[in-house]
Amino acid sequence: MITRDFKVYVIDFPQMVSTNHLNAEELFERDLNGLVLWFTKKYGVDPGELPSLADVKNLFSHKLN
Repeated sequence: MITRDFKVYVIDFPQMVSTNHLNAEELFERDLNGLVLWFTKKYGVDPGELPSLADVKNLFSHKLN
């Protein structure tokens, strides 16, 4: 990610799990909420409606077909 003043931020997902993992939805929501909280505090971002894991799976299934 690059900010308006050209600072570069890298978000690393070293412990990513499969979308088929038993706790995938819980882990996705936890991590997404953590990212939203950070961006909200740091930049005042209004996240609006957040995607669900099903939304993300659907998005990527369309790109793969």
